[in-house]
Amino acid sequence: MIKMPWHDCKVAFDIENIDKFRRWLDKTEDGKGFLPEGWSFNEWDCSGARCVVVFRVESPLREVDGKTVRRLLNRIDRRK
Repeated sequence: MIKMPWHDCKVAFDIENIDKFRRWLDKTEDGKGFLPEGWSFNEWDCSGARCVVVFRVESPLREVDGKTVRRLLNRIDRRK
């Protein structure tokens, strides 16, 4: 693995419906197979005015991977 200059890197995304995300997460074994390589689900937080989903990134941080995760979260939010 590439040595990063930081100890721990986490990336957070707003999400509209945390319950849909929780159900999706349960069905996919923590998102395995859907998240970019080196990304893993870390936590969610709804303690403020909005809900966020937080991912740990253990590979070089790339914009394209962030866009992939954003599209995935948008699809989850739109599900019925």
